[in-house]
Amino acid sequence: MDVIGLMSEHLKTYQEAMINEINLLMNFRAVMGAPEKSPMEYLYMLEQYRHEKTGRYYYLERPFRSFYGALPSEEIVELYELDTVEDLFSFEFIKMSERDIFIKKCTNCERFFIPRRRADAEYCDRLFADTNRKCSEIGAMLRYEKKVAGNPVLEAHKKAYRRFHSRVRAKKMSQNEFRLWSDEAVSKRDACLAGTLPFDEFVAWLEQGRLRRARGGGR
Repeated sequence: MDVIGLMSEHLKTYQEAMINEINLLMNFRAVMGAPEKSPMEYLYMLEQYRHEKTGRYYYLERPFRSFYGALPSEEIVELYELDTVEDLFSFEFIKMSERDIFIKKCTNCERFFIPRRRADAEYCDRLFADTNRKCSEIGAMLRYEKKVAGNPVLEAHKKAYRRFHSRVRAKKMSQNEFRLWSDEAVSKRDACLAGTLPFDEFVAWLEQGRLRRARGGGR
């Protein structure tokens, strides 16, 4: 391999290592739950985990050299001397933990992101695939569609919901009638999901509106 190829493989190795670190950090946060630990406590937990697995620490045994310097504006700042790419990745991860930069993984595209508005955000603001829409805009819908596709109860409810809602748009059913039907449909759907209402009975109830309309020609 040429020099560029070797550098690329080298960077890829450290990138994968940092991805693993971030995943571990997110797992610790998920397991610990509330109340949350301080940022440095999570870093210490990572080190303890690594010590149990390898018999050595990674961050705590590799201090960075720091010193103070003056910028052209005469502002005094703290500077660090980093010799390798590995040091750079480690330094970034430590500072991320120290400042409690909360990284999450998007539930839709599964890429890392930093919540900007809400700490409990599940979706990032990147454009998803070729939809020209952000994960935060369509993530919940796509997740529900995927869930529905794998569940006949939810699929039957969705189809009936669309059918009845189309009657509202066509002004063949009032909003109040639709709301009453929808509330009952949700109740029966949940009962079917819980196993207290047989699936065949649930489907038969959903089809009643279609049969009445076909026979009577009305609502």
